[in-house]
Amino acid sequence: MLSLLGSLLVVSQDFGTRLADFDTTVLSGAEDGGGFVRQLAWCGNDVVFVGMGSGMGVLVGPGGDTLLFVHPSLFRGGELISLFL
Repeated sequence: MLSLLGSLLVVSQDFGTRLADFDTTVLSGAEDGGGFVRQLAWCGNDVVFVGMGSGMGVLVGPGGDTLLFVHPSLFRGGELISLFL
């Protein structure tokens, strides 16, 4: 779930277990509007991909662990091109 204020909350299917809690506004560029969330995608068992408008992507895993990467051509025409790790 993503709030209007940029807080991402990942919970189990029955909403009984909190898997991750992440504030997307802490990412560079979020404060000037370039870092707004463009896409959320479920990746694997417990990981969520958060695509930012600035060409930044973050994988959020269990417990809020993150993997940040930046690629200027991550999005083309407003759509995620591909994500290969």
